[in-house]
Amino acid sequence: MVTTIIICLVKLVACKSRNVLLETLIFVSLLGLTSALAYQGLLGGDVVYKHGANVEDHSDGLDCLADPSDFIEDE
Repeated sequence: MVTTIIICLVKLVACKSRNVLLETLIFVSLLGLTSALAYQGLLGGDVVYKHGANVEDHSDGLDCLADPSDFIEDE
């Protein structure tokens, strides 16, 4: 969020001064910020879906490979 505010302030300065080099720098920094946010989302998804972080009763997915007859209770 802080980076976005800084980029916004620099963008305002660039618009006032009509500096093309500064506008290009802002565009590249926005691309970098977007890439960093996408990467952070990827890492967060890995933590939740692969490792079960902050999920109660997490299963590693191996239960579905077990023989279903093992789970049937004898009456």
